[in-house]
Amino acid sequence: PEFGFDLVNMTTNEPDSWVMVDIGEDRGLVLTAYTIQHGHSSGANALRHWELQGSDDKKLWARLRVHSNDLTITQGFQIATFYTHHDDDGSQRLHGFRYFRL
Repeated sequence: PEFGFDLVNMTTNEPDSWVMVDIGEDRGLVLTAYTIQHGHSSGANALRHWELQGSDDKKLWARLRVHSNDLTITQGFQIATFYTHHDDDGSQRLHGFRYFRL
């Protein structure tokens, strides 16, 4: 299917707000990278602080990537890809999650 501007995911401008994706019952996805696009014509208000998390049950969340003062996105409608980070021992590397939130 074609995706256009009618497919928009965004949060409210409130602390601790997030967007969640459910990939479906009896499914798990091992996420190694993800891509986001800034949804404004200028670089103003781009994401700077966020976490990517995965869960099997929407109760316990594993941190897959943490961003603090990330200055990657600086232009309007810019697209950026990020790789997930896992525990140093690699324990989360091969775990597939049903739910993801950003």
